[in-house]
Amino acid sequence: MPLKSQTKNELDGYFLMAKELPYFRFTVQEWQNGNIGLERYELRGLFIEICAYYWIKDCSITLAMLKKRFSNVINLIKELLKLEIITLDKNDEFIKIQFLNEQFDLLSERRHRRQIAGAKGGKKKSSNAKAKLKQSSSYKDKDKDKDKIKHKHGDYKNVLLKDSELEKLKAKFPNWKFRIKNLDEYIETSGKTYKNHYLVILKWSEKEPIKEKKVVSIEYICPNKHLETFKDDIVIFHTCKICNETMELSRKIRK
Repeated sequence: MPLKSQTKNELDGYFLMAKELPYFRFTVQEWQNGNIGLERYELRGLFIEICAYYWIKDCSITLAMLKKRFSNVINLIKELLKLEIITLDKNDEFIKIQFLNEQFDLLSERRHRRQIAGAKGGKKKSSNAKAKLKQSSSYKDKDKDKDKIKHKHGDYKNVLLKDSELEKLKAKFPNWKFRIKNLDEYIETSGKTYKNHYLVILKWSEKEPIKEKKVVSIEYICPNKHLETFKDDIVIFHTCKICNETMELSRKIRK
């Protein structure tokens, strides 16, 4: 917990903790086997809410702040204090949640070590740190790098596709396996090389002849047995021109 005697820089460091690590460790076994696991659900629910509030406030909350925040459940707060699931400091001013304090102190110590190492290292260590920071990419960067990798497909492993390209082929062509197989065998027998196999498959598909749709005629019949034929496949009902009754679909005639 930050102390009044700490410098402004040290305090700024503390207030950045929750931003650097916006989540805390939650061990299911400890939760189930700890004291809180024996209590009723409303106490459990309140405790996890308090933990979240405590963490985003950098583990520095007075009892007054807690009661103001959860003013409608003061009795439950008193119960958590009585059970010593939440405790108070020596002056009964600040609350303490032990497992969160341990995590926060560990994070603070690591941050302090990094600051000292950075100050001693000077420009050389600063440049090395930047290089390491650049190398240790985020999850999004890793996903981007992952998509740059091309995997081998086909019996002869001649077709190279990114994961994203394969997914596009699956979405575009129901017979995507056949198209990969076709390119794979062609490369194997011809010895030709292509820079972009995904684009080759697309270009080959454009050269395929377009199949003409078969003309569909629909025969309709009304309650008075009048028959009419229409060249469509959309409208389910028609009105009979003879008796004005509603006609229903009788059969489809494909040519």
